[in-house]
Amino acid sequence: MMHFVPEDAARSTFRGYVRVDNDEFAVRVLGVQWDCKTGRVSLESAQLDVEQALATRLKPHRATLKLRLAQASSLAGFASEFEELVAICCRNATITQKALPSADYYARLMTELDSVGWNRLRHLSDDLRTLELETADNAGRKHIVRVVLPLDYEAPGFQAKSECLVDAPEGLELQWPPRNSVHTTLLDEVLQQFERFLTRFQTFWDVLDALDAATSKWIQRIQQRCWEN
Repeated sequence: MMHFVPEDAARSTFRGYVRVDNDEFAVRVLGVQWDCKTGRVSLESAQLDVEQALATRLKPHRATLKLRLAQASSLAGFASEFEELVAICCRNATITQKALPSADYYARLMTELDSVGWNRLRHLSDDLRTLELETADNAGRKHIVRVVLPLDYEAPGFQAKSECLVDAPEGLELQWPPRNSVHTTLLDEVLQQFERFLTRFQTFWDVLDALDAATSKWIQRIQQRCWEN
């Protein structure tokens, strides 16, 4: 199992080794922000430095690795994911290239996630085709939209239309291409349309909240009576 150990007193640089077949390769994480009070690390600005022999094999997947590092909540978590990604990336090249999107796809996804905010990302599939974004309605209730990105997502502008899945009384059908959009990214536009969509069901969710509250009180009363008896 892969582990990272600090290389300096400030704990801004860590080193580990990953095994590929019968070989071991050095892996360094630079620019780590270490909080000595909590013992936690921030990897949002960290960079990955991989031994050249392995870096050559991972070159087509640098964007994937950068994304995983930025998302990681700990070095231990990233070490585990890095091992899995290396295992996938070092399989037969033909199979891997068919399964993974292009470099332009990765670049656009990174840029758009920076725009909407990484804090809104709740899930990202291994192949980066499907993601879940969170937003809040007028009452502060959290809602998730599952976005299935099209194969030609790397195409500029709004040429490509995403498929959206939501937990609501009706399905979300995107207006595409968007009219008079003030947004420059696809994910921003999806979130804006999703938020407008949510306003149609405020009364519906208010009723559900009221029912939940009433049900909870009823259950508490029943439990209280059982305890008294």
